[in-house]
Amino acid sequence: MSVASMPIGPPQPANAARDRPEPVGAGPVPPAAQPRIIPLMSDHLALTIVFEPGENGWVIASIPEVAGVFSQGRTRAEARVNVIDALRLMLSPEPAGDDDRREREQLHLTIAA
Repeated sequence: MSVASMPIGPPQPANAARDRPEPVGAGPVPPAAQPRIIPLMSDHLALTIVFEPGENGWVIASIPEVAGVFSQGRTRAEARVNVIDALRLMLSPEPAGDDDRREREQLHLTIAA
């Protein structure tokens, strides 16, 4: 048993907590008083561009982490520019319709090498 999970005080029967009377004023904590849980998130997202030889000397580029993102170019540099453009297009938000009531939050991604 780790130190963090060691019980404090004398051993109690398994049902001791439910047999104890509730203190006056105790009850559910209102949502505003509850601590907010903020998930830890990475501040970057690593993606990989995969280059493969194509037909007639073309270079095929894809980003396997995002399904459907692929392009080509006559050179590796052109294929890279084109696949990044394909990634931007794939990740572009769809315009909200008049009847779309979903909550939206913008997420800004920076593409850097």
